[in-house]
Amino acid sequence: MKRKIVIPALILLVLAGGVPLSRREWAAVGVSVCGLLLLGLSLTGGTAHAAAPSWRQPLGWIAVSALAAAVAAVPAARMLRAGAGLAVAAGLMYSAGDVATKAAVGGVNPAYVFVLLLAACHGLGFVCVQLSFQRGTALATAGVSTLLTNLLPIVAGVAIFGEYLPGGGPGVLRGLGFAAAVLGAALLGR
Repeated sequence: MKRKIVIPALILLVLAGGVPLSRREWAAVGVSVCGLLLLGLSLTGGTAHAAAPSWRQPLGWIAVSALAAAVAAVPAARMLRAGAGLAVAAGLMYSAGDVATKAAVGGVNPAYVFVLLLAACHGLGFVCVQLSFQRGTALATAGVSTLLTNLLPIVAGVAIFGEYLPGGGPGVLRGLGFAAAVLGAALLGR
């Protein structure tokens, strides 16, 4: 829950520092915050906990995340706002660390492999986010990395841990919230 307050708090800090936000940045922040609010409201539908997968699925997710982070940090960074590529890499690595944590505590064996991976992923995420802060604006860095850190573990929960979306209104809220948060992250990184 602490991560979800980062973007509104970040907006206040940016404004207090006298940095004006463009219309696009305001729109991106608005869409992101609405998405996170919808995700929070969708929690009334509960969450599902399925059986632990084999070690292959979480390990594959982590490997693909690391590869995507490497691409985002170097070649893709040239096409994005300053610092945004490293922010994407940070979000990917932090979310991969979250997947490793879920695997380690959720009964995936061998658990010690995922304990080591969670430390490595979070360490690399920290390095990427610090480098992104040095190169980009606060919204293009913290906003993008925070949104990816929150969104990708949701996808992993469904894709590799067998969780499912709730039915009815909460399911619709979760889907809309997820879509809005992804759109907000894309707008912040452009």
